[in-house]
Amino acid sequence: MSAYLHTVIDGNKNFGGYLSVDGAKSFAINDDMTYELTPGHHALMVYSAPDFQRKSGKLQATLYTHTSSNGAVLDTLEAQSAIRNMGEGWEINIMVDDRQMVELNILSQGSKIVGDPMYGVSDLSEKEVKELEERFDAWRNTPIRSKKKMIWGAILAFLGIYGTTGMLQQSPVEIGGLLGMLGLAVAGVLLFVFGFRKKIRRQ
Repeated sequence: MSAYLHTVIDGNKNFGGYLSVDGAKSFAINDDMTYELTPGHHALMVYSAPDFQRKSGKLQATLYTHTSSNGAVLDTLEAQSAIRNMGEGWEINIMVDDRQMVELNILSQGSKIVGDPMYGVSDLSEKEVKELEERFDAWRNTPIRSKKKMIWGAILAFLGIYGTTGMLQQSPVEIGGLLGMLGLAVAGVLLFVFGFRKKIRRQ
């Protein structure tokens, strides 16, 4: 059982804001992209700014509220910066059944979303359902590398090698610490290698 979400950007095709589904981390909205949903109720949040920028804006706003004034001009600039970083947000609550498609339409101009995002829900034909199922089955079964494992592997390997180098420069050499750093380096290399290998990871 599957439902789908299709995004359409009018205006500036290269900017459609950012979408969060059911409170998950937001991702950039691209034009003419289709995503798989579970049938049922979903809370969609469309943002004009990415997560890290909005978090920065919220932190600025908190500091602005809880610190003393820096003068009218600086206060105004700080407030404007916080508001700009937080951007705008639109919440859309939808109910989608099996074999239905939600079409989310964004109108943008430059790097701004113009007006409220619009959406509609429609039934899919048997042909459309079959094509989408085949597309997502192929996507799920395509072997890919694990960027997360590769990044953590590289970090651990670097720390292990750096620590090993430092241990070897000590006199006398602390065997326990040296073995620990070597183990960390080896674990990092192995994690990187396992992440680099292409495997089916989307099941």
